Amino acid sequence: MIGGGQKPLPAVNMFYTWRLRFPSSLPKHEDELIVPAREGALRVLRAAREAGVKRVVLTSSFGAIGYGHRPRKAPFNEADWTELNGDVTAYIKSKTIAERAAWDFIARERGGLELSVINPVVVLGPVLGPDYSTSIFLVQRLLDGAMPGCPKLYFGVVDVRDVADIHLRAMTDPAAKGERFLATAGDFMSKRDIAKALKDRLGAAAKRVPTRELPSWLVRIAALRDPAIKLILPELGKFKNATNEKATRLLGWKPRSREEAVVATAESLVRRCLRLEAFGCRRNRRLGAMLRQTTLFMVEKISAVTLRVANIRSLLQRCLGTGDRLWWRTLVFHFAPHKRRGYDSEPRTRQCQHSVGAVDFSRF
Repeated sequence: MIGGGQKPLPAVNMFYTWRLRFPSSLPKHEDELIVPAREGALRVLRAAREAGVKRVVLTSSFGAIGYGHRPRKAPFNEADWTELNGDVTAYIKSKTIAERAAWDFIARERGGLELSVINPVVVLGPVLGPDYSTSIFLVQRLLDGAMPGCPKLYFGVVDVRDVADIHLRAMTDPAAKGERFLATAGDFMSKRDIAKALKDRLGAAAKRVPTRELPSWLVRIAALRDPAIKLILPELGKFKNATNEKATRLLGWKPRSREEAVVATAESLVRRCLRLEAFGCRRNRRLGAMLRQTTLFMVEKISAVTLRVANIRSLLQRCLGTGDRLWWRTLVFHFAPHKRRGYDSEPRTRQCQHSVGAVDFSRF
């Protein structure tokens, strides 16, 4: 991010801004997302103005377009804005407020600085490193079998390579001035559709992918214990769609298919896991040794506890076998902290006619 006291940037024709990534859990307060998103966008725009930048391309989100609305069959387009008074999360608010603030800033500039905005849906595609975005976890959790089924959720999908392409087009095409563009590969997919695409194209690598659809009531119960699931509740069961007609018409943008984006994500995850297994054998051996030592330690502790329980059971059986009406005092004496009460650490007993020594209670 560009700080307020930083030197002006050299004059350039285009400038690209950053975006906040989707959080993995709910923030304590919505301003933890809203303030950085709004102020970060405005800070970049101010720096671009001071540096004489001609056009800024801002990465916004479909979150600034298609949330908080009543159910509708018509696809969303660039003329739509998210209704902040609806049931929307802090992340959705942050994207909407940040983009609104950017357009208001440009309006005050009165032609001194151009702005184009890209509103991508769920961004998938090949991963380059271990720092996955939240969108990638959508596919990874399906591959790992971490989910018992597919909630009733609907996503727009776009490949990250096509997102880069539309940014370049928005930078260089005169028609992109003052416009926002929805970046989606086509009609929205349900999570079950994504799971089926993985099953159809990946074969054995998708053996853990579930394809059954989960009832919404079950997902709501699971959200009581999992904060990550709570994030999806506002959109549970809500069908929505969007169109990329404007981007294809004005910019000549031709994205990959939805299925290709999904499968490319999964294939890159599988390849990366195989590389990690190949290079991580030595560390895995050390980890295996640590696990074996831990297991042996736990077995010893469990064995000790089991023996202790067996001794207690044997003591109880013997106490009951004496026929003594005060058998419970034997147990109390056995477990009492004798030293703190001033008694010896070992109870004094005398031989009885039974197989166990009866406790002499006369000393109490």
